[in-house]
Amino acid sequence: MVLGLALGLLGGQAEAQKPEAVALKKQADALIRSGSAAQAEALYRRAVEADPAYTEACSALSALYLRGERFDPAIALLRGAVERVPTYAEGWYNLAYALRKRGKLDEAIVAYRRFATLQPKAADPYFGLGLALQAKGDLKGAAEAFRRYALLENDSKKKSWVERALKLAGELERKSRSAPATAAKPAPAPAPKPAPPAVAAKQESVADEEVIDPYAEAAKPAKPAKAPAAAPPRPTPAAVSAAPAPAPGLL
Repeated sequence: MVLGLALGLLGGQAEAQKPEAVALKKQADALIRSGSAAQAEALYRRAVEADPAYTEACSALSALYLRGERFDPAIALLRGAVERVPTYAEGWYNLAYALRKRGKLDEAIVAYRRFATLQPKAADPYFGLGLALQAKGDLKGAAEAFRRYALLENDSKKKSWVERALKLAGELERKSRSAPATAAKPAPAPAPKPAPPAVAAKQESVADEEVIDPYAEAAKPAKPAKAPAAAPPRPTPAAVSAAPAPAPGLL
C-alpha cells in the first residue's frame, strides 16, 4: 500500500466532516509538508477528537503512529474508527498491519480479510495475510494468500514483491506436502543449542524484511555500500620471469 493511501486518499467517510476537524487537518497537512511531524500529530489528534468519524484524519494520525512503530495507540485509534465507520477500508488494513506487528495474529487475519471484502481488487492485504497465516502455522492458507497477492498485483514497481510472494508460496507448499512424511519418520536428533543473542537478533531482522512496510521504509537507514574487493596482487617482474613457459598446445 502506497504512502499516499496511508495519508488518507482512500474513501470510507460515513458523513460530512465537521468544519473544525477539517481545518485542523489542513493545518496538520501543511506541517507535514514542512517537516514538522510532531506538531502535525498534535493537530491530527485534535481533529480526531473534534470528529471521531473523520476517517481521513484517522488515516493521517495512524500513519504517524505506524511510522514510529507505536502499534498500541494505532490499534486503539483504528479499532474505534472501524467501529464507527465499518466501511472504512483503509482503517481495516492499517489495523491489520498493527495487530500483526504486535503478534495479535487472529485479530489481524480477521482485519485483513475484512479489508479484502471491502476492496476485492486490492493485492496488498494478501501479502500481510500470508505472513499472519504463516506465523500461525497454516502453511497451505499462507501459500494461497501469497499466490493471490501475486495474481492481483499489477503495479510494475512491485515486481520484486510478486517474485518474493511466489517464492514464499512455493516454499510453503513444499513444506506442507512434506510435513506428513516427516512426521511419520521422526529422526532422533540432539537438542539444538540456543543461538547467541546476536544471531537471534539477525534472524528476526531478516524475517521482518519480508514485510511490505510503507511506514518503516522512509525511516530505514541506507545500507552502506560494500567496499570493492581488493584486486589480487600483481606478480613482480622476478616472479614473471621465473614462471615456466606454457606447454605446447595449451595456448
